[in-house]
Amino acid sequence: MHRRFKPTRLYSIIFKRVILMCILIVVLGLGFAVFSLVGHFIDQIGASRLDILRQITSYNQVVKSVTTSVSDDLLDELGAAFERAGAETEFRGQVEAAMETAQHTFERYDMDTSIDVVFHDDNTRLSTTEEQIEPLQQLLSSYWFITLVSGHNDRSWNMRFLQSEDSTSAVLSYGRVLRDSEGRAICTLITNTAQSMVFKNYAGTLRGDNRLYIFDEQGIIVSHSNPALIGFALYHVTAEDGIESNGYAVQLQRGRPILRTSYRDSSAGWTVVEELALGSLMETYGDVFAVALLSLLIALTLALGLSYIIARTITRPLALLAKRMEQFSDEHPETMPVQHQYYEVQLLSETFNAMIGRIERLITQIKDEERAKRRIEFDFLQAQINPHFLHNTLFSIKSLIALGRMEQATTMLDAFIGLLKMPIAADRKDHALHDEIAYIRHYVALMECRYGTQFSLSVFIDQDMDSFHVPQLILQPLVENAIFHGISDKEDGEGCISIIGTRHGNKTILRVEDNGEGMTEEQISHMWDSTRRSRGSINSISLRNVRSRIQYVFGPQSDIHIESALGKGTAITIIIIGRNQEEDDR
Repeated sequence: MHRRFKPTRLYSIIFKRVILMCILIVVLGLGFAVFSLVGHFIDQIGASRLDILRQITSYNQVVKSVTTSVSDDLLDELGAAFERAGAETEFRGQVEAAMETAQHTFERYDMDTSIDVVFHDDNTRLSTTEEQIEPLQQLLSSYWFITLVSGHNDRSWNMRFLQSEDSTSAVLSYGRVLRDSEGRAICTLITNTAQSMVFKNYAGTLRGDNRLYIFDEQGIIVSHSNPALIGFALYHVTAEDGIESNGYAVQLQRGRPILRTSYRDSSAGWTVVEELALGSLMETYGDVFAVALLSLLIALTLALGLSYIIARTITRPLALLAKRMEQFSDEHPETMPVQHQYYEVQLLSETFNAMIGRIERLITQIKDEERAKRRIEFDFLQAQINPHFLHNTLFSIKSLIALGRMEQATTMLDAFIGLLKMPIAADRKDHALHDEIAYIRHYVALMECRYGTQFSLSVFIDQDMDSFHVPQLILQPLVENAIFHGISDKEDGEGCISIIGTRHGNKTILRVEDNGEGMTEEQISHMWDSTRRSRGSINSISLRNVRSRIQYVFGPQSDIHIESALGKGTAITIIIIGRNQEEDDR
């Protein structure tokens, strides 16, 4: 036994495939766009950081230029003072005055700079500051100082620590040596500029996620965002690191991607390097990526909507055809508009409409045949009433003649002939309730002749019910039973029959009451049992006949109810629900 799987809707298949294709296109397109955007983004950031390093270099060049210019001018004054001075004390006084003038010049430029002059004849020193002063012996024994004094170059730059145990005492020292005509060193001029002057030039660019440092031609760090690293040598720096060239590159540092930018000042021999963490950089530009993410969501939403529209456009004709086919079992199947979008669907819809047309014709034919069949059954039921009535009436006339009651028999026969003048046909559609009441009155008059006694007939019918159409002889069997089985044995004028007609919304009630002998519950239940029949009685046959005709005309919701009790009479109620079928047929 093969397991049956529930088929997948064509709309679902097309929608899923289209949305997957759209998502793939969107993701690939956005991936390429993001890749290009990130590359362009890094280029823009790298170029901007390189410009910042150029500016930092320019600021540092100003510091070096001012330091160099003031120091060189001071050295020239010291040389002139040495030539003018006749005594050593006079020379030192002129040196001290010139140092104070140069110091004021530095202060005008807002530079944190001090000036030291070391005299080589007695290894003494003059200084413009007493704060954090470097021990003289430390200066005299330093490699930089010895090289400067003994070297062929009479000027040099160097990063030094005035206090060896204090990293914050780092200064940029510019040294010049004053020599006499024979080349002997007279004094050495040292201009010390605090490292903070260089740090101040780039402090505004530090944000916590980047670091910036400057090193000289020997790879010695002359300034760093972390002051503890000043003075260290960068032995690991090579050209392959991208530090020697002016540019930027993305590199891995301790497993993290960083953007490393460098700029070299060829005139000063300094290189400025910035290392910026890309993760923090991306967080800084989170708005850009938020916009990119929003664009992705919008693109996916558009892809979803586009997929829905495409899937609906393709499958809508088929879905409409399938829906109409699902309605095939309805009583009135409808044709569908011919679909012209696709040839195959057009052919199916035309064929479906042709099939619906044939089915409607077959349904109409079947209904006509069913209606004719039910009409025959109704005619048969209607025709059953006449023989009973004729039999009873003619039998009564015969009995009167046999008894010699010729006058009474003649009167009854005349009444019977008058009754027969009213047309009785099974297929009448214009039999109104007032016609049925008129027929009942003739019938009661006929029965009075038969039994030789007066019956009281009362009719209470709502005015708006006179034209209500009912099947012929629908009340006559009930009145006949009331007389024959209820009040026939009563004295003259004591037998009473009431006919009541009322309407409540879509419910019409016709009630026939008598004050006859009545029945027990068992007798009432036997009346609806088609397998039981009261001997010599047509009671149950006529009631079942009336019920069948009522339900045929007005539908199965209509019915007959019997209320009776011994010695209290009987009431038979016809309850009609809804409209008259005869009226609908008209």
